[in-house]
Amino acid sequence: MRKMNKSTTMIRQKILPILLLALLTQCETNTGTRPARYAPMNTWERQDVKHPDRVFGEGGISLTESSTVPGGAVKVNAYLWRASLDVISFMPLAQVEPFTGVITTDWYQPANSDTERFKITVLVLDHVLRADGVKVSTFKETYTADKGWSTAQVDPDMNERLEETILERARELRLESRSEKA
Repeated sequence: MRKMNKSTTMIRQKILPILLLALLTQCETNTGTRPARYAPMNTWERQDVKHPDRVFGEGGISLTESSTVPGGAVKVNAYLWRASLDVISFMPLAQVEPFTGVITTDWYQPANSDTERFKITVLVLDHVLRADGVKVSTFKETYTADKGWSTAQVDPDMNERLEETILERARELRLESRSEKA
């Protein structure tokens, strides 16, 4: 038993300092200065100045018109996107992917109900404002003391009503945008 303690002590004395040295050499100090290749006013910053109405500069998401994302990415209609966010803004958002057109809410429990909650996923499918450019999926759970939260049947018309509400709001946004330009 004594030999094992001596060998363990010897290993600790020789290997531990080497490991600590290797660990410390991997640490870097931050000097607070940026390397020259990250100088201010790079290409992205200049593009943002040129196109203040677009997120991520030229080629990014337009906040005022139908956007087209170059490079083969999914194209999302800006009016449908904004309308979708407006319509479900009362619910907490879990995921918002503007490049793929996916908006997912977290579970929302209406104030007047302790036993049911809802979750919504909105897919903006097209870069053109048209009736089949948006798809809504609604999920519902009900609570019982013995089972906890379990999946429940959603009103079959709820998805269609939400899609129609989003389309109406998108049309309003487009009309507002056109009247501002005139």
